[in-house]
Amino acid sequence: PYPLCALAVSDETDQKKKASPSKVFSDLVGVSEPAPRCISMWVTTDWMLEWILDNRVVEDCFGENMHIELIRRGPVVLNLLLDKDTLELKHLDLMWALARGGQHESIEHLIYDISAEISSLLNVEHLDYLLNK
Repeated sequence: PYPLCALAVSDETDQKKKASPSKVFSDLVGVSEPAPRCISMWVTTDWMLEWILDNRVVEDCFGENMHIELIRRGPVVLNLLLDKDTLELKHLDLMWALARGGQHESIEHLIYDISAEISSLLNVEHLDYLLNK
């Protein structure tokens, strides 16, 4: 699991391993008040996967409202979906539409690079589907 709530500290304060969280927080924000309490919440891959699907993250990365920076970060999401065997054919359709939909050449090449990057993780159904396109 990954910690959702964490206190970001600079390299300088990270080296002060014996400093209390309140002291580190006070040093960072320049106040003498104690650090706010944070409820510890852990993000599991299952929770993250559900969130990605519920919030249509793949559709945002590769759909009509896509942006090249979102596409560049898409493989992280796709790898999680592939790892949990939840990548759907409609997700591949979105990617492939960008590669074939008259987009800027840089976007088309990026989609081809992403396809090559994830190809070793695709199952037989995904590969057959893409090869028949």
